[in-house]
Amino acid sequence: METITFPLTVYDRLDSVMSITMGYVVQSESGTPLDVDKLDQAVGRVAEKWRMLAGRIVAVEDGAFAVSIPTSATLPSSYRTHTFTTSHSSTPFPLSLPALTPSSIAYIPSPPSSSFLHPSTPITSSSHASKQTPMLSLHITTYPDCTCIGLTLPHGVFDASGFGEVVHAIDAELNERHWDVPTLSSSNPLETAFQSLEPPSDLPPESKYWVAGSRALFARLVVSLAWEYWWQGAEEGIVFLGEDVANALIERVKKEVTEETGGKEWVLSGDVISAWVLKAAYLNEPQSRNTLEVLGMWSGRDLLSTATGTDLTHYPHNLQSHYELPSLPCSSLPTLPLSTLALSFRRALTHDRTLSRLAHFHATSKDGDRTVVRKWGSDAWVFINRSQAGLDGIGFGGLGGGEGGGGMKAAFTILKPMELDHAVAFQKLNGGYFITAILRKSRWAALRSELERMKAGETPRVA
Repeated sequence: METITFPLTVYDRLDSVMSITMGYVVQSESGTPLDVDKLDQAVGRVAEKWRMLAGRIVAVEDGAFAVSIPTSATLPSSYRTHTFTTSHSSTPFPLSLPALTPSSIAYIPSPPSSSFLHPSTPITSSSHASKQTPMLSLHITTYPDCTCIGLTLPHGVFDASGFGEVVHAIDAELNERHWDVPTLSSSNPLETAFQSLEPPSDLPPESKYWVAGSRALFARLVVSLAWEYWWQGAEEGIVFLGEDVANALIERVKKEVTEETGGKEWVLSGDVISAWVLKAAYLNEPQSRNTLEVLGMWSGRDLLSTATGTDLTHYPHNLQSHYELPSLPCSSLPTLPLSTLALSFRRALTHDRTLSRLAHFHATSKDGDRTVVRKWGSDAWVFINRSQAGLDGIGFGGLGGGEGGGGMKAAFTILKPMELDHAVAFQKLNGGYFITAILRKSRWAALRSELERMKAGETPRVA
């Protein structure tokens, strides 16, 4: 079988110890079982056409990884393009899922990952490389009241935007629509783009929160995780704000920012959602003595494409940098206007979203060893806006279940083996925002109280 080797980059290596699973809960209104074999066949056709998905991760020099991609016109019958596993439960789905309507305001507990991810699925790039398993995994769990569909890819090859490209391809194949199959190459266009750049003359200051790793920093991170998970009861949960609810909140804050700055500055939806979560979590902590440290992630695709002429719009692999908010006392959050906090997010992103920061990070991270800094007396948060990734862009009506069947009830993003505490990621679903967060129990209590006030039509404390 003929193959080519596609080199991965330092950005992929940074995430090579994780996998990403998109978990969809689908309910047939007619009660007819969904045709999961049809989905399996569609996934297989996508991997057959987009040979990157059918490739195998291989280890190369200096601890890096690449993808061995089959290029033969016909794949051997024994070659697996993806993994397909199933399970069945005789009891209903363990979560009560709310209706995701434009007016919905809901808290949803984190679902069991086993509903979407088979225990045999490799998590890390090194595990994939040693076992030579397919990168793309499909796991189906059938319940009496719904079907759970899990798609898993190694984070060391695909990021959320890349996963969105895969979801788009599967949706098109499943619903018999055309999609553009990415071309194959033995060179990585991201490295080509960086090589064409002049060395940055205005080097950004070294990050305070995301630095070259060391044993001491890693040990501090482990201790911090233990404190949050085991002593503070950090747990994952989801907030859903329906389209009308989210739009009303966003438009109100946008108007306030425009009025406060005389139209000279503005905020976007992601700034408002991030600020709302952060402020709501600290409503009951006016006496906190800690300092708040916030790091956010942004994709460099459009910035690098414009600067180099290399089209990275649909680049499916990891490409991200970060922005950092100025430190501020946690005790100030309960009384800090939401518009001011949202504007802090926008200003930080605008300031740090530069080509020099992207190029400098690429040049100084060749060993793929970076860690989040945890400091005593500081609360560290990470925000990830996945609303442009299109992770909800798949329709399961083509799997049967009668008219209106195959309706999506939820779309969960699961990272394995473990996520950082106080990590917040949000994506669009049914026009609203599906916000996943890992917070202390006390902060979840504060946030959920705000949700209850909103549902009751009371004056919100987050304002």
